[in-house]
Amino acid sequence: MINIEKKLQELNVILAIEEVNTALPPMPSSASHIVRHYKRSVLFSENVIFKPQYKTSLEGRNGDLSLEVLWGIEDSPFNIEKANQSLKNLEAESDLYSIGGSSGSNHICVSTDDNAIYLFTNGIDMTRFKLFDHADDFFNALTIEKNSGSDNSQAVSVQLDF
Repeated sequence: MINIEKKLQELNVILAIEEVNTALPPMPSSASHIVRHYKRSVLFSENVIFKPQYKTSLEGRNGDLSLEVLWGIEDSPFNIEKANQSLKNLEAESDLYSIGGSSGSNHICVSTDDNAIYLFTNGIDMTRFKLFDHADDFFNALTIEKNSGSDNSQAVSVQLDF
């Protein structure tokens, strides 16, 4: 079993020392098992990416998807209950429970049926993609996007005669 707090620290997340004075709201046990490790919303200061166990056709050119936020229980724009109300308004399947957000306003969800991690997309025909068999696999895959160190852009000089 992965240590979620340690993994978040590896991703340069500074976990708040003070406790959130709120008990976990009602949520599936598969989600509370995850959220109880950080409780407060986690907005990543660096680009956090992962290579999904199962490809979706939505990955970038390096085969990665992004994780922009993990929803928390405090009253904020990144509240997990608000995120899941949004997911419900998007008519997502009832077994999906959003734990985070990805680029394009997509939701990273845990399924109450099989405890797997899914991507729920907004605005395309196929809205549900299985990413990982288990939350541990998802957290193990998270990494900070590395700058390649080599800039592939090229300066081109063009002389135009008008």
